[in-house]
Amino acid sequence: AAHGEARGADTAWLQREGMAQTKALALALVQQNGGSSDLALDTMAGMLANGMSWADVQKNAAATHAMARAAGENGQYDGAAAAKLAKTFADNGLDVARASQMAAQSGMQGTFEIANMVRDLPALLPDAKAAGFSGEAGLAYLLSALQSASNKAGSPDEAANNVKNVLQKALSADTTKRMDKLLKTSGSKADWQKMVLDGQKQGKNAVQVLANFAQTLLSKDKGFQAVKARADKGDEAAKQQMATM
Repeated sequence: AAHGEARGADTAWLQREGMAQTKALALALVQQNGGSSDLALDTMAGMLANGMSWADVQKNAAATHAMARAAGENGQYDGAAAAKLAKTFADNGLDVARASQMAAQSGMQGTFEIANMVRDLPALLPDAKAAGFSGEAGLAYLLSALQSASNKAGSPDEAANNVKNVLQKALSADTTKRMDKLLKTSGSKADWQKMVLDGQKQGKNAVQVLANFAQTLLSKDKGFQAVKARADKGDEAAKQQMATM
């Protein structure tokens, strides 16, 4: 799998050089990150199975294997899952080592843990990219959103699902229709798609644009501002009303 494209028909080379390269990388992963040679090989095989070249594997295996180790639960490790995440990072234009470090650090510091990152980020990143989450700043915003959602949700799975719903809803046909109607009613000549695209030029993703617009509407809502004034003075009932509004 590692060397088939280059020297797949050369059995002697595979037995000599190909085997040596593959074994050396596996041993280097174990020496650097610990764990078993089986996990190292599973990680490498998973990266290849996800379409990464041998050169990509050599470049990113250390970070991917470290992520697999960090995500282990009850003595069980999943190199294939970490490999899938590595490929998703690469497909979204992120440096695998740097993105892995960011996700691992967030997982260690928050309630949405590293194992949750490995399991859920591959499904979330494509939706995040579609919503304008780009580069390391976009990944940082997504990780922050997951931690915030996890603090409010009943489980990490629920948190991931809530974030996924937000990402998909921000650009859905239903939201676009509602926003265009709202903008027209407020006298704006813009439409939702243009607002999102303009926001992207300023480095904002669709969720940020939506949140900012909501704040703008609330700042003009006299009823909301009256409730906020009471809440700011410590009125608990007003705080609940704010959340509802």
